[in-house]
Amino acid sequence: MLHYSCFQGSNNQVTFHNFLVNLKQKCEGRKVIVVQDNLSVHKTALAKSLYTGDFEQLFLPPYSCELNPIETVWSLVKGKYRRTVHLLREPYKTEKQLFLETISLICKIVDDLDPLKLDRISKCNFKPMAKALRGNLV
Repeated sequence: MLHYSCFQGSNNQVTFHNFLVNLKQKCEGRKVIVVQDNLSVHKTALAKSLYTGDFEQLFLPPYSCELNPIETVWSLVKGKYRRTVHLLREPYKTEKQLFLETISLICKIVDDLDPLKLDRISKCNFKPMAKALRGNLV
């Protein structure tokens, strides 16, 4: 499952906590293992407080972006962005307008991603990711 959120600003412990709360509510009643990279906000006490019972967290080994399916998704998003960013380049726009329209464009690109393609990406990465995490899964 791909669960995401677009927001203005940087990802911090509060935004990540809110992201996890929404994910946990969305998956209520199911066993969920959230596989994450080693970003510092993933390891805060606030985030850890949400992992209970059937809602667990596992970390990918450091420097293993090839195992993280979100890296492939971001590659798709960046490619689509590069092909459409020229639509935003009009001389009358202020920096703030350009920034807000850029964020809006990125959110639209993510919303328009093909769910079947996302499913294939997650399945493609699953076996190597599971192998890397095997010690944690036992």
